[in-house]
Amino acid sequence: MRIFQKTEHPNPILDKLPRNIHFIYADGTFVNKDMGAEICERISKNSENSKINCSISTIEKSDHFFPITKAEIASQYINKVLSEIN
Repeated sequence: MRIFQKTEHPNPILDKLPRNIHFIYADGTFVNKDMGAEICERISKNSENSKINCSISTIEKSDHFFPITKAEIASQYINKVLSEIN
């Protein structure tokens, strides 16, 4: 599946993305974590001067419902990411 195709800038898809993107995964989720890494890689390759920051975190010992079951840890990750943006 192709998410981004390499094009001459300006890339209309990249122009619509936020400046900072962060994927948070649970280590026990059924969601394919490799997709986030692939998206970040493609953004990096296609983003002029790396205007878009893309990163990934994995919450250990958690499942797909970590925002509910590990709310405090999830909040800490989100706050950490937000504090690094500024």
